[in-house]
Amino acid sequence: DLGPGLGYIANEIANDVKHLICVDISSSFLEKCKSELSDHKNVSFLKINYANLKSVQGVGTTKVYATAVMIHFNIYDIYLYLQELNNCLMPGGKSLFDFLEMLEFDSTDDTFKRHAVFYSKDRSRLEQVIQYNNFVAIKNIAEQLGFQVTKLREGKQPFVLLEKLR
Repeated sequence: DLGPGLGYIANEIANDVKHLICVDISSSFLEKCKSELSDHKNVSFLKINYANLKSVQGVGTTKVYATAVMIHFNIYDIYLYLQELNNCLMPGGKSLFDFLEMLEFDSTDDTFKRHAVFYSKDRSRLEQVIQYNNFVAIKNIAEQLGFQVTKLREGKQPFVLLEKLR
């Protein structure tokens, strides 16, 4: 689980997997996640540095998911994290994530307006506001890194499934 937040999704998935690793750049979110998943003995927690998944390379990772994480990423963040995913996934491994589609952008959206106010007050915390991207750009990056790309859901917040080819 890349960016598990409070661990709600990890809590649902933990019973269906052999081992789950929750990785995050935030110590406070990892602590909250640990508390939520305290009943699961097959879950480990790992603090990472920005765009650095080296600590989970070579452990046989076959699946990675990130929900409501890449909605905060600009195109450079997506590129850097997809590079890292490519390095830690086994061939045939899959990754699922969502993002905000620029072609569906609506400046009257309440979430956008709330984040615009937050950004106007503190522009140094860009990583905390939502970012809009484009499926074609994400697809191009992923394919150039060696992934097969499938869009699983259309709309404002599509899901993308990547499969590592090599």
